[in-house]
Amino acid sequence: MSISDGKTDLEWTNFSHGLAPGSTEIGIRIVTQLSTLSGGDRLDAAYIKGLPAPIEGPPGPPGPPGADGADGADGADGEDGAPGAPGAPGTPGTNGTNGTNGTNGAPGAPGADGVSGPIGIITEATTARVLALSDINKWIRLTNASSCALTIPLDSSVAWSTQAKPPVLMFFIAGAGIPSFVANGVIINGVAKVAALSQNRPFAVVYSGTANVWDCV
Repeated sequence: MSISDGKTDLEWTNFSHGLAPGSTEIGIRIVTQLSTLSGGDRLDAAYIKGLPAPIEGPPGPPGPPGADGADGADGADGEDGAPGAPGAPGTPGTNGTNGTNGTNGAPGAPGADGVSGPIGIITEATTARVLALSDINKWIRLTNASSCALTIPLDSSVAWSTQAKPPVLMFFIAGAGIPSFVANGVIINGVAKVAALSQNRPFAVVYSGTANVWDCV
């Protein structure tokens, strides 16, 4: 049996032979099915060599790095983080300046007059009396059996005109003597009626609002 390089005596699907570097040794390997060798014989999946297997040479140098691959697609967004804790309260601001005071309102209407208290009673047993502010709205009882001379001072000496209400002087003839008024420049309208009064009768004089002028009632 003979093997030829010329594909005339041997048919195969894959045939290889090689020469080891620096050697005259030749190795022949038949990898796939061989058929129709000379003499009509067949050789299946055989390895034929006449000499020792070839010595492999040293590895070649590494090839250059391959080109960078394309960037991958962006990953999906991550889930939102949990809310942070609330911040501490801020420092309170300073108080603002006070506004200006508003204008005063109009005065209210005067209140109603209060209930009058009990009338004070004064007993005059002498024959002369000079009247004063302390006698206003008092009940003056004249008890002397003789006449009592009454004096109303001028406005210049007693502040009759500055009272909140017109002063009123009230009298009661409790004794037998009929009183009279001393003439000192004060005008008493209707004073003549006092002389006509009798015991146990009242009378009064009221300030008229005009200086040094009174009315007898």
